Amino acid sequence: MNQLLTRFLILIIALGAACQMHAQIWNEIAKFNSPDTTPNNRFGHSLDISGVYAVVGSPFIGANPNVQGKAYIYKWDGTNWNLDQTLMASDGRPNDLFGSSVGIEGNTLVVGASNGMSIGDSSGAAYVFEMQGNSWVQQQILVDSLNHSFKMSSEFGSAVDVHQNMIAVGDYMSPHNSSTTPNSGAVFLFERNQNTWTQKQMITAADANLSNNFGASVTLSDSNLLIGESTSNEVIAFEKTNGVFSKTERVVKEASIVGPDVGDHISVYDNLAIVSARSDNSDTTLYGGLVYQKNAGSWQQTAKLRCPPRTGGEVVVACSTKTAVVGMSGKIEMFESSNGSFNRTNQMVPSDRNSLPVNDLALHLGWVIAGNSVDGVVYIFNTFPPSTSTEDLGEPSNSTLRVYPNPSTGTVYIESPNSPISTVKVYASNGILLTTYLSHEWSGQLDLPEDKGLYLIEVSNGNQTDWKKVIRR
Repeated sequence: MNQLLTRFLILIIALGAACQMHAQIWNEIAKFNSPDTTPNNRFGHSLDISGVYAVVGSPFIGANPNVQGKAYIYKWDGTNWNLDQTLMASDGRPNDLFGSSVGIEGNTLVVGASNGMSIGDSSGAAYVFEMQGNSWVQQQILVDSLNHSFKMSSEFGSAVDVHQNMIAVGDYMSPHNSSTTPNSGAVFLFERNQNTWTQKQMITAADANLSNNFGASVTLSDSNLLIGESTSNEVIAFEKTNGVFSKTERVVKEASIVGPDVGDHISVYDNLAIVSARSDNSDTTLYGGLVYQKNAGSWQQTAKLRCPPRTGGEVVVACSTKTAVVGMSGKIEMFESSNGSFNRTNQMVPSDRNSLPVNDLALHLGWVIAGNSVDGVVYIFNTFPPSTSTEDLGEPSNSTLRVYPNPSTGTVYIESPNSPISTVKVYASNGILLTTYLSHEWSGQLDLPEDKGLYLIEVSNGNQTDWKKVIRR
């Protein structure tokens, strides 16, 4: 058995053992301090991660009162996370608060500047960047083109999210439809057509009341849009039909659950949603989150994420597939779904054991990123040390496995001429298992994840294992 195969089998055994125990060991892979020494710059106020890129917002960069803001891009090179690029608004001015919010998916990145003056006042803006070559380049500035925001009363860009060809921008201070209902809030949806983003829709709370702050948080999946109201502490669900999002229901429907500490942060992945909750009116011991699953068009609460109580600080949440993470004062709790229930399986503690709040949190492909903007520190966690990477693995010299086309723009076909395929597994470049297909699920082709980069395809016939590196471009 050659050395490369041995290393790969060790990786597979480690992954299998971790999955069987449902309690993988999460390691702190990186710690970022603010590249800028300006006091109270709020580095880590917003953050997100996708593929090999992480983005961190620092909206208070600059010498007061000339605060403009920056967003920092970090890139995973297979071994380390390194500062790759620093972004600023092309039309940046003092007090823009560029970096108030950030969102990234694939080759699209959006940065909110909640006090931006792109349309001549401080109503806010959102900046779209696209990957061109090896650099992120500003492509477009998004503003409220329908002029529903009443100038100085708005915070357009205070919340953003991006998914596929859709960007959602929250403005929790926007009037509903006239100056008689200030601060009720709104969410603006932009759709990409080729290289241009066009405002398609403005969504407001149907029962907008004074200071509801609708749009304080937004989160998108394929057909779901969830919008948080930070004053009434509720979450409203919208569903996409024929290209238009329409209100379906309030996610937190149980009257006993609605309380002052529910719904400040939300996260959605497909038909799974996590709503932050320090406590609710029916369960004062709850400190974590509420789990909702969408079934037959309706969101139903299926679990509660219970964490050890903490003193003070906000609660932030993130989720993907069958995993949820909850951030709070100095710690991050990991929950995994098994047989329909979520169990707390792990705890991530920063190396410096900082006890101050976690202000933002994101989860993607086995990476967890958390920010503490009070100290200006960001942490990245993973289940393996950085040296464990599929990029370190060679391919067997006698391999007969065919994976094509390679590179691929999304779909690959797999052929194993010498033996039937019993299992196909897809790994990210950091060694995290993404997908497993069993023989009865296998059709001969698979769709790679949306994020561009390097993946590893492992194929087994029950007795022998073979693998190929595949590039998604």
